[in-house]
Amino acid sequence: MAIPERANDFAHPTNVSSERVDAWKAKLAKNMRIYREAFGITQEELAGLIGAKVSAISNWETGTRIPRPEWLISYSQVFGLPVGAMMGGDTPRFEKDEEAAGRAFKYNLKKYRERAGITQKEMAEKLDMKLEFYKKVEGDKKGDRLYGKELIIAKDVLGVELADLYEEPPKKKKRKA
Repeated sequence: MAIPERANDFAHPTNVSSERVDAWKAKLAKNMRIYREAFGITQEELAGLIGAKVSAISNWETGTRIPRPEWLISYSQVFGLPVGAMMGGDTPRFEKDEEAAGRAFKYNLKKYRERAGITQKEMAEKLDMKLEFYKKVEGDKKGDRLYGKELIIAKDVLGVELADLYEEPPKKKKRKA
């Protein structure tokens, strides 16, 4: 398929069946919603981050409209993901295994905080939360994570992308007997 010359060409590609286009639009919409929700960001917060209207975000996530390439790039940059992650391929890992994503988040949050030389108390202050709650966020218990504004602040304080906080931790090596 040729590279579209105009943004509207994405909505009407040539030499592709309408069924394939509809399937692609549905997958794009689903992946965009999954990533936004997995990072705990509302449509309103995302719209503010990329300078779009909330109605546009809603239309993209329902598959009613396809975002122009520049919006798709902005959307993916917020999460530190390649555009292709939303445009196809496998279903994002967040939907497949929410518990594993939570474990990865806790592991990476602690790793990047320690690398930055920030104590738990300092991080809690930067996030404007009680130290006890922040300790739960980094702790072993299932659940307690950062969402929305706190998540954006944490990534900025740590100097990482949102996707970095969800990277799968290295597998533990099994000991030989």
